[in-house]
Amino acid sequence: MNQGFILKTVLIVIALVLVLSFFNINIKSTVDKPIFQQNIAFVKNGVVTVWSTYIGPYVSMIWNNAVVTYLFDAFTSNMKRSINGEKTDLQLNAPYVVENK
Repeated sequence: MNQGFILKTVLIVIALVLVLSFFNINIKSTVDKPIFQQNIAFVKNGVVTVWSTYIGPYVSMIWNNAVVTYLFDAFTSNMKRSINGEKTDLQLNAPYVVENK
């Protein structure tokens, strides 16, 4: 599905540079302008504010409560059992078929 993603990205960047060159736009002089630097700082501060105020706390809560609790703790517990030669949760709880002889 994402085959050639890097190649497509490189081609798009090259095409953008060629288009800017065609219109005589100097990327370095544009980036060095104070107004550009102010706009970048404004956008950066906005993104940081939105992340730290609205998004970050929820992502942190999900990470700590779901990922760490359920995935990381289960992983480390099963690794310890595996190292000690004990059965893991998967081995203990997997369905199995009893053969009738």
